[in-house]
Amino acid sequence: MIVWGKYFYGNNSPNEIKLDVSSGSGVNRFSERALLEIIQERQEDRPLPTYPYPDFIKYTNITQDLEDAVLFARGNEKIQDESFEEAINYLENVQGSYVPVHLQFAKCFENLAELSPSSKKAGYFMRLVSRLDSVSQLAPDIKNAQYAYYQGILYDLYGTGVYKGTVKARAKAAQEAYTQAIQLDEAFVKAYFRRGRLYQYKLSTYFKNKADVYYDSALLDYNAYIARNPDFAYVYHDKGRLYHYHLIRRVPGAVDSALASYSRAIELEPEFVYAYEDRGRLYQTYLEDDKLDQ
Repeated sequence: MIVWGKYFYGNNSPNEIKLDVSSGSGVNRFSERALLEIIQERQEDRPLPTYPYPDFIKYTNITQDLEDAVLFARGNEKIQDESFEEAINYLENVQGSYVPVHLQFAKCFENLAELSPSSKKAGYFMRLVSRLDSVSQLAPDIKNAQYAYYQGILYDLYGTGVYKGTVKARAKAAQEAYTQAIQLDEAFVKAYFRRGRLYQYKLSTYFKNKADVYYDSALLDYNAYIARNPDFAYVYHDKGRLYHYHLIRRVPGAVDSALASYSRAIELEPEFVYAYEDRGRLYQTYLEDDKLDQ
């Protein structure tokens, strides 16, 4: 979707700018102020500028209904504040059916599932499935990083409730979906993290003859994530576990790398209990007894 206006987050330039929110990263920059500018132009009976829209516009041109567009923008702002229930309240009032709205619903449901106890996760995942079904009906040929990522989430984390097939088949399908998300948007950081965990905890187990390849791939994904978002504790914890439990005998300096990763996770999240536990085991096994050099 493309919205034309004079303002967006962090920019007070009077020059007209193009705000493209057809990709997952672009949605996060969507601003209500740009929409208010468009509304003013409409109220003054001034025609909006016309530009050659990409094919994706036929699925996402939410600006055809300005009230819906404002609700969408306010919902996005609540998502940025991590107020997901409030975001849902805005998005539920959107009257039309638009791809970006369904994708932002999916983002809310993914985050709420992560924050909820196990008994409630399934409900949020099923609501996520419903929104992705709506996207596929509106845009059966969609090529969108956010959509591909959520397909991966469903194969990876909720496969038994949605998709048939073996656990191995679902894991490979999740890998393909995460990879497609990264190919469509190299800055889509969550796909690196999810794919890295998939390599480390599932594919290395299901395909033991390729375990080392998957461990090495996981490390590459964690490093790619950290290069783009260095302040997420959980990626450091998983990276520490990767060095600690899988790379320690064949990668030089793995003990020091595991220790540094656990310590960084604790620095970012001082109450991260599992990081303390794993760091304690590392101390006990390798650093106190110096067993690695024996």
